[in-house]
Amino acid sequence: MAPGTHFAFGTHPHHGFVASATSHMPAHLAHWFLVREQFDPVDGQPGLFRLTEPERDGPRRTRQAVHDLRRNGYAVHADVVLDPAASPNPPRPIRPHGFSEHRSRIAQAAGRVSLRRPAPTTSAPPARPIPPKPAYAPTVHLPPPHHRAVAVTPATEAISITRGQGGHVEVEGVLDSLTRDVLSRAGFVFEPSLRGHWVRLPFDMGRDWESEHATWAAEMLSAARYPVRLDPDLRHDAPAPVVAPGPRRPAAMTAQAPPGRAPRR
Repeated sequence: MAPGTHFAFGTHPHHGFVASATSHMPAHLAHWFLVREQFDPVDGQPGLFRLTEPERDGPRRTRQAVHDLRRNGYAVHADVVLDPAASPNPPRPIRPHGFSEHRSRIAQAAGRVSLRRPAPTTSAPPARPIPPKPAYAPTVHLPPPHHRAVAVTPATEAISITRGQGGHVEVEGVLDSLTRDVLSRAGFVFEPSLRGHWVRLPFDMGRDWESEHATWAAEMLSAARYPVRLDPDLRHDAPAPVVAPGPRRPAAMTAQAPPGRAPRR
């Protein structure tokens, strides 16, 4: 492990994917970061954290946690299978002090004086002529307040409802207050993370239940004029309506003459 490392990620025979912080990282700050990456403390082993639901796409979620911590400027040591830099498509390298260097460059640029900026003039600008006051008062007709309509334009980026590699159903895209209310009504839960929120359906509810609620959410978002992309295997076809049978009509009867009376001719 390189000196100055803040976090270490690996695998454990009993706890699955685990993480821990070194002495260079305060314990309370490490706890704050790891909990938001869905790592829970292990009972009886202080400083050790395990990934929740490791069978739900655990390697990808652990690599994403490593990438998030490095993006925030922390030095992270990870096993080869859990290191996003060793994957076929690694993310862009994050410098350890990239954020502080970026802010330092902004401060230096703000303190320098541009040579192309013209020198300020000491003379006052010429006074603008004041137009004469009109002899009449123009009348402006405004529509009543209830006739004014405010156009609401949803986000142009499509909201994706997909099934992850671990079998869970999740939502990706830019969400506003209305879309969050719609997804909550459809049964989606919001778990905080360093990237914002992980929006997903509850685990182990059955594929039919997940497809029904994913389709319900997509229909509500489409009705609100949001572009939605729903996986084909999540599309739930509603059963055909069952029509209750009506009352049975009695069989037709043939009119006959009463007994003892001769039929009419």
